[in-house]
Order: sequence, then C-alpha cells, then structure tokens
Amino acid sequence: MDINRVTLCGYVGKDARTNTSQNGKSVTRLSVATTKRYKDADGAWRQKTQWHACVCYGAAADYSGKIQTGAHVFIEGELAHREYERTIETDSG
Repeated sequence: MDINRVTLCGYVGKDARTNTSQNGKSVTRLSVATTKRYKDADGAWRQKTQWHACVCYGAAADYSGKIQTGAHVFIEGELAHREYERTIETDSG
C-alpha cells in the first residue's frame, strides 16, 4: 500500500492568486508558513520557519482564492516534488 498525504497547519504569507487553466478550471496558488520550535544545545528556544508552495484546483481553488495574507489555514492534500535545472547566464565582458 502506498500513501501520499500531507497535512499543513500554518499561516498564509501572501494573498492567494487565482488563474484559469487552459481547460477552463480554476487554479489557486498560495504560500503557507509552518514554524517549528525547538531547544538548541544551550537550552535556548529557537524557531525555524519553512515555506510551502500550495496549489489548489477546481472547487477548492475557488474557495481558497478568497484567503488573505495572515489567515490561519489547515490544508490537506498530496505532496508533489519537481526538479528543475536552473541556468544562470553571466556577462563576462
């Protein structure tokens, strides 16, 4: 059995952005921050924030398109990972 399920509970970093795909369905993108608190070697509390790029489709996209910056959200879905090769051109003149 394989399971690909993710649950995030965090805060929205920017207003959601909704577009329409080529086949006419809504697509909403938003960034969600989750923060982990931990004690370091000296016993002091530290925080580490991670940002997650979330994409919603269809009816979920229509609903999530109304979410504003700072909103506390609970998101469930599947995890998708994409690799890409970044090319940086420099002018050596």
